[in-house]
Amino acid sequence: MRKEFDKAMIGYIELNLEKVSKPFALFFKNEFCLSHNQMSTLWYLQKDEKMTMGEFSNKMSMSKQQATKLIELLVSKELIQRSYDSKNRRVILISLTPLGYTIIEKVKVQFLNNAYGSYELLPIDDQERIINAISTINELLPKFDLNPKKHS
Repeated sequence: MRKEFDKAMIGYIELNLEKVSKPFALFFKNEFCLSHNQMSTLWYLQKDEKMTMGEFSNKMSMSKQQATKLIELLVSKELIQRSYDSKNRRVILISLTPLGYTIIEKVKVQFLNNAYGSYELLPIDDQERIINAISTINELLPKFDLNPKKHS
């Protein structure tokens, strides 16, 4: 069972990087000149709406200094805004601007239209299988932790 698991996971990672993540990131890069980290930032913020700088640096697995530089760049591009937490003025929250939301929506539409064009070319049986496979992955993957474990 272990060999099958290893083979399936490595295959999934390779295919996801090459067939999903890379093309998705290219839509942001080609259309809006945004790097992978900049795109990931916008994507996380459209999902979570607001987060602290600490939450953001943890989510992105980067130092607070790196996160601050990234956020400063996106603020200068008017894609992200900073605000203070009403309960604690020392806490800075980041969120998307209307322009940031617009870019996310444009990329979603472009990417999904492109993906659907390829999907339509598949035989009907494969179309059904791909929907079932993606749905299964979306349901099951959140059930186990893939983060690196600290060994004592």
